[in-house]
Amino acid sequence: MTRLEFAKKVLGMSKYELSSESASMFGDIQNSLDIPYSNAASSYGLIKGYDNNFFPNSKLTKEQAIVIIVRAMGEEPFAQQLSQDKMSSLLKFSDSSAISSWAKPAVAYLVENGLLEASGSLGPQEIAAASFADDLYSKCKSFFDSKLSREGYSAALILDKASKNIEKYDTYKFKGDMDMDSTVTAPDENNNPVTENTKMKMVQEGVFEKPENIYVKSTMTIIPMNEKQKEELGDMLEQTSELYYDGQKYLMKTSMDDSWFELDITPLIKQLQSMTGSSSMNNQGITREQLELYGMFAKYGLDEKIDGKDCYTINVELDSATFNKLMKQIMDQTIEFYKDSNLQQLDQEQSDMSEQEMEEFKATLNAMFSNMNVNVGYKFIVDKETLEYRSFDIKQKIDMSMGDIKTTTNAVGSFEYYDFNKPVEFPQIKESDIKSIDQMNQIESPE
Repeated sequence: MTRLEFAKKVLGMSKYELSSESASMFGDIQNSLDIPYSNAASSYGLIKGYDNNFFPNSKLTKEQAIVIIVRAMGEEPFAQQLSQDKMSSLLKFSDSSAISSWAKPAVAYLVENGLLEASGSLGPQEIAAASFADDLYSKCKSFFDSKLSREGYSAALILDKASKNIEKYDTYKFKGDMDMDSTVTAPDENNNPVTENTKMKMVQEGVFEKPENIYVKSTMTIIPMNEKQKEELGDMLEQTSELYYDGQKYLMKTSMDDSWFELDITPLIKQLQSMTGSSSMNNQGITREQLELYGMFAKYGLDEKIDGKDCYTINVELDSATFNKLMKQIMDQTIEFYKDSNLQQLDQEQSDMSEQEMEEFKATLNAMFSNMNVNVGYKFIVDKETLEYRSFDIKQKIDMSMGDIKTTTNAVGSFEYYDFNKPVEFPQIKESDIKSIDQMNQIESPE
């Protein structure tokens, strides 16, 4: 079976949408009847070309067909989480040593779920005959329909669909809150461990209007654990921040300032959006690309009825190692931008840092991420009828250690989208209300 033939077959596994683009993504696919299939197979990450070619007539090996099938079911992330010991216990083929390392998780996944019998020889490098590919597809399709999907959608594809559906609205509102508690343990002057607890609540609300107008107001309240902490915090018990973006510039205001100040961070935001799989300020929820990028695993939970509406629930878990790697990349990009911009004028201590000190600061942050363990779980609620997000819950735990200082932060929150295509209001900001960073510094430090 050829790569193109198999692409056409596996796109029927779930409700994958064929590409509507008339231009081919590949130099060796020019037939207008084939373009929708090769483009879709590549866009969904099922069959990836290389060197700008799809190689449509190349024959697939058995192990290649197996990997593609597992991808089509949306189960590759789960397969890749199988431990080496688990894979060794499952791969009992007489020629298991011939299976490529990149294919072993997928083969083991099929064996574990009774979709492939681990006896005799597999012949992983052999060309996959049409009979082998058809039989494998038939078994996996039945398993997918009965165990993994809802109405033909995998959990990952439902999330991707809901994320794209929200983009069709001209306006919407969002709100949410999150309860957080943090525990820090550090040695005192006598090297005895001392633990301090902090509880906080964040409330966030905002509005969006096409093409990219967004306003978000966040209120952070620290809940004092005792009278001493309450007295020490004083005016810092509650702080608010507002962010407004009109498609061209970012404006920010805090409860400590009467004026808005302009942040020249558009280039950084565009870079971070690219790194995090976000295409615009209207990119809500989680797309299939972001699931892969963040190392997230999506699976269905029990269906629910919310406000009389039948809804899917989809549980998503985050892979800590993948998340840490991405966060390091984001941090490096942010620091480089910070060094080359005037943002450091906001922080006199940072602006006085030498190049060497900045690199040491960067190394310290890298060490922090290396010693950070993140456990994050989401629960998304998607309307069955419209395939749109209604809300999502988040629960996370972050453990960090820096030398003798250990920090554990727990957070639980809930967010929702509502009032789609209804009128929204943005703050009325006059030009006289906006200050640049230089102007803000002149106000704070007059000569």
